[in-house]
Amino acid sequence: MPITSEIFKTYKKDIKIFIETGSYAGDGIQAAVDAGFDSIYSIEFYGSRVSRCRERFKDVVHVKVIQGNSGEVLSELLSKIDEPVLFWLDAHYDAYIPEIDNPKILTEPQPVLQELEAIKNHHIKIHTILVDDRRIFIGDSKVWHNTVEADIIYKMKEINSAYDINFIDSACFPKDIILAKVG
Repeated sequence: MPITSEIFKTYKKDIKIFIETGSYAGDGIQAAVDAGFDSIYSIEFYGSRVSRCRERFKDVVHVKVIQGNSGEVLSELLSKIDEPVLFWLDAHYDAYIPEIDNPKILTEPQPVLQELEAIKNHHIKIHTILVDDRRIFIGDSKVWHNTVEADIIYKMKEINSAYDINFIDSACFPKDIILAKVG
């Protein structure tokens, strides 16, 4: 879903590192650039999208687009990071992609719980986490692998029981982003 740099600026505070899962066309990356992050990482499964984003941001040295399954790649990336991160978790299987360029099926059609597990296993526990598309986690959609909002919130509280959990508006839908942050 479209994101604006204003949302990222609101929660950036003193955070210098931005990690996104699900690059799509790179609008989240652009919003992070506009918000002023020092280091920006975006993890995307689909090769055609990776190529498109790498081309789009080829002249922005602090942007790295990584190809892979975010549920599997995030732990390795976090092992190299020693400070708080602002996460934008928006990776998921896309049934509508016209060019399925990798026949391998994602381990999880909706890897958000795997991503949150990787964050839980990181030694820093005060990251700010934004999970997009809350509207799809209400109900029991088979497409979304039955991931529900309560599971996401439970996993966030496993990371840090002091997290305040809120729902904020996205650019298109009211209360469509789940926010976890300390204080």
